[in-house]
Amino acid sequence: MKKKIDLPQVSEVTLPEVFHLRPGVYILILLAIILLLVVFFVTIFPALIKGGRYVTFNAPLDESGIYLDGTYLGGSEHQYFIKTGTYKVDYYKGGIKYASDTLEVDRPLFLTALIHRTKTVDPPSLDLDSAAAKEIIRFDLNEIAQASAILDYDMVIRQAPLYRNLAGDLTALGFDPSYIQDAMLLALHYVTAPEIFEDAARSVPLLNDSLLTSTLSSISDLFGEEGHITQDLPQGETPPVNTAVLQAGEIQIPGALYDPVDIKMGKITPLQYPHIKEMPVVVQESSFALALLPVSQYQYALFVEENPQWARSNLANLKAQGLVD
Repeated sequence: MKKKIDLPQVSEVTLPEVFHLRPGVYILILLAIILLLVVFFVTIFPALIKGGRYVTFNAPLDESGIYLDGTYLGGSEHQYFIKTGTYKVDYYKGGIKYASDTLEVDRPLFLTALIHRTKTVDPPSLDLDSAAAKEIIRFDLNEIAQASAILDYDMVIRQAPLYRNLAGDLTALGFDPSYIQDAMLLALHYVTAPEIFEDAARSVPLLNDSLLTSTLSSISDLFGEEGHITQDLPQGETPPVNTAVLQAGEIQIPGALYDPVDIKMGKITPLQYPHIKEMPVVVQESSFALALLPVSQYQYALFVEENPQWARSNLANLKAQGLVD
């Protein structure tokens, strides 16, 4: 039989009252306050310390630069977080300011840390004269001309939509149809790669011009699988040769004198990409003389003695003048 154990007598534990409130009541109030603080810091507090919106600018001209209160913000094709306030917005392209506007950003308060609040800015009115507008088009054409030097594109070198930008700017700036046609015809001269052609092919139909469409169709023969065109270039003629005696001091060497001539360097290739990268180029040469026999070391030593500027010690100066490699 187990022995009965007498437990010690202890006093009853009771929680004290606070402001005459029973423990269950003020604990419930404390939990409610904590919950309200959590809600406040999650939903409202972020907006108080970082109020603003993610703003998208609809610029009238493609790939414009955005300045906020005189400070460069970035390109118009991106979205930016802008703090609450009132700002002056300037729109630039090619270094030319073409529009200005005022931007007001309010302060959203609820759940800004979880939900991005956005704002889209409507396109401003254009504010530039005809000369400035043509300067912007000149900038677009210069961008196309520089890009035409790139003949191969890959994952690193990407082709920018330059023809789309030009077509959009020509339309937005309100040029007359003849000017638009001339500008695009000039731009089509710089189609040098399939990627550039694809950009032009997507942009020309936006202008609804039959001549541009016809020109683009002709250019397509350079890059299409069909329509293989062979260029018809005349072969260069052999320049006339006049025999002469080349003399330098006491040295006399039989030689030949050539008149000025245009030399075609390269070969006849199909007029189709990528063969056109090896098309011949015409090089203009002025008259020159060429020795028919090699110069001996003794003859060269005599030549340098009479013409010390050609000595090896003067090599750096000769390279600076472009006379030797």
